Amino acid sequence: MSSGARLAPPTILHRSASGTDTSPPRDLLLYAPPSNEFLPRGRLPSRGSSSFQRPNFNSSSPRRPPIQVTDPADAVRKPWRKLLWIKQDYPDNFTHHTFLHSLQRNVSVRPYDFWPLVNESTVITQHLSSIIIFAAAFVAIYTDLVRAGSIATLGTVGTILGYGYLDWQLKLQQDNPYRRKRTRTQTAKSSLLIFFTLLGLSPILTSLTKSTTSDSIWALSTCLILANLLFHDYASSPPSTGKMDAALDLRFPGSLGTNAGVMGSVVLASRLGTTDAVFSLMLWAVEWFALFPIFRRYIRSLSPTLHHALTISLLVLALFSLYYVVSIYLSLLFLLLVGFITFMCPLWLINLQKYKNEIRGPWDVARPKLKEGRSPPPEAAAATRAA
Repeated sequence: MSSGARLAPPTILHRSASGTDTSPPRDLLLYAPPSNEFLPRGRLPSRGSSSFQRPNFNSSSPRRPPIQVTDPADAVRKPWRKLLWIKQDYPDNFTHHTFLHSLQRNVSVRPYDFWPLVNESTVITQHLSSIIIFAAAFVAIYTDLVRAGSIATLGTVGTILGYGYLDWQLKLQQDNPYRRKRTRTQTAKSSLLIFFTLLGLSPILTSLTKSTTSDSIWALSTCLILANLLFHDYASSPPSTGKMDAALDLRFPGSLGTNAGVMGSVVLASRLGTTDAVFSLMLWAVEWFALFPIFRRYIRSLSPTLHHALTISLLVLALFSLYYVVSIYLSLLFLLLVGFITFMCPLWLINLQKYKNEIRGPWDVARPKLKEGRSPPPEAAAATRAA
């Protein structure tokens, strides 16, 4: 800038001669916009000159729109698609504005009803009652309240009756007599093998844990029985199937629970004094932990009425066993436990369902919907050929 030109000085509004205040508040200092033209030295605009312009405070001129800088590549870029098998002109961490539009909450949540939950809890009641009956039978044999041979005899008779009922139901479901005959032959061979195996191992089991203290045996057997309770297969056979194959289908957790129950029986049988007592307890343990659950699952799949009748029978037998072997107080405590599991736990689960918050969105694994005879898109075919 040359020394012969200067910018217009700031204009300050003052009180006019007539006494009226034409200026804004005292603490507001207004500057006139700088002029784009230079004025010659010594010629400043006066207040009354025509070149003087008073600032307009009521101006409503629109603001200049902001300058939008656009990428020329955006005009020719294709819209983003949620596909991984095509190459797109977008970065890998690109997030579309519709990312959360497909957010879903509690889509697959099924509301529970009280009585169906009570019906499902009867399976737990059955298994708890069976464990209580086995423990009471062992205490009765260990304290010489009952003879071990009588318990083994009752278990064997019940097993034969149960197998006869299953064979009769199998006859009603199948019209192949050859298959039924073969099944009977295999069952007889397996029964004889188990019988003679236990008979041969009984003398060994009698002296298996003589060098171990009783406290360790009780703790180990308790852990194994609890493992049987936790890993028991409570849902092998769905209701109302009526199929023998479904009852015989034992998956991994159920097989682990069965093995834990038999191992706990071995540990407990080793504390008995005679070979006959060891053999009787082991024979009844195999029937109770390996064969009886199959019968219970089949009854459950066959008839709900028989299933409920069996549940009540086992509960009554467990209560009587505790009353006869231990005390009536423990029997009442077990009854309260069963009532809590059967009635209070379903109410608790229904009450907790209002806190369920299952979220599904575009971050989940895609579920393709394919139709027969439909060819894939050209991009997918090209990507497959390139790979």
